[in-house]
Amino acid sequence: MTAGDNSGLAVEWLRINDLATRFGIRRGTAYNLLRDGKIKGCVLRVRGKQTGVRLIHAQSVRDYIESQVEREQEAVVVE
Repeated sequence: MTAGDNSGLAVEWLRINDLATRFGIRRGTAYNLLRDGKIKGCVLRVRGKQTGVRLIHAQSVRDYIESQVEREQEAVVVE
């Protein structure tokens, strides 16, 4: 590992566009999941500013995907 290389570190927070790269989740789906409380996120902005950066908690995305895998496996067992 060299200075400034963080490729081996686990990512804790992602931007919306990073979800497509890492998980295949597009912007619209990400906002729907946030709205429904299925994944966690926050907006960081300076007081008084209208714009900021939306960050998504990566572990909440992993947990959501895992829950969908388990749900799908349960549905196969029931059939």
